[in-house]
Amino acid sequence: MENTKKLLRFEKASKIRIETLADNALYFSSFSSFNDLFDVVVDSSSIEHQLFDIERIKNALMGLYGSLASFEWPLNSQLVDTVNRWLNNPEEYDELDIGEGGYISIRKQSALEGELRSRISEVFDGAPICCFFESDVSDPLMWAHYSDNHSGICVEYEFWVGIFNLYNVGKNYEVLPMTYATSKAPLDPLKFLLNPYEEAIRSLSTKSVDWAHEKEVRIISKVGQVGRGKLPERMKVSKVYLGLRFMTERRELLDSVLDVVSQCQAELFVMVKNNTAMTLEPMPWTIYEERMKLRKE
Repeated sequence: MENTKKLLRFEKASKIRIETLADNALYFSSFSSFNDLFDVVVDSSSIEHQLFDIERIKNALMGLYGSLASFEWPLNSQLVDTVNRWLNNPEEYDELDIGEGGYISIRKQSALEGELRSRISEVFDGAPICCFFESDVSDPLMWAHYSDNHSGICVEYEFWVGIFNLYNVGKNYEVLPMTYATSKAPLDPLKFLLNPYEEAIRSLSTKSVDWAHEKEVRIISKVGQVGRGKLPERMKVSKVYLGLRFMTERRELLDSVLDVVSQCQAELFVMVKNNTAMTLEPMPWTIYEERMKLRKE
């Protein structure tokens, strides 16, 4: 394949995961199940803006959502319905006595604003995401954290990246290389409503520098659901690596892995230890198998 990118997916070795590989599919999860507690946090404050009064904001949103008949990720019908109900809900104000006969009007927070924040959170809760990595396959931390303490597998995927060096696997998917930062502002509901796509991408593709070693890349299915989903047409399995402990702890799955490797026309490797350098190294399956035969003789 020309103009390709290679990504790794570290996984536990289980019958279901291997069946997913055999079915030419991926497993898409919700970000709420990820181990980063700060992945997407929706700001819980009132929908306000210091430079614009609420009526000007509502007029702008009415132009965006008032005649919206079709929805593309990250918008959905439930969110748009809530936006329109909020836009058509009259504002209520309290008069605050500031003394000496003076009063100021304080806008009451509508209950619909809380519903809006919940709808926005649901957009991310339901976003089907599959995580990949550009880190080194020999990274022991990745095997320990994501592949069941070295007893799992790592799958290398190859996919076409398109032109201008942009990741591209089809119109129904977003491919997001992660940006790592020392701080990240919570998702502002108003900014999201005004720029839903841009704010969704920013929120889903920014993580703490603590995770930078992973070099994570996320693929988001814009039309699918959380769970098993079809592998994009421009992706294929190119290599499969067995963890250091796979042969002792998951050996019963070996035949299934061999079948998948043959079906995908992929290369198979086994991770082995270099005790002197204290590193992990991938060994081609044919060499590993031959060494095992010699040991038995």
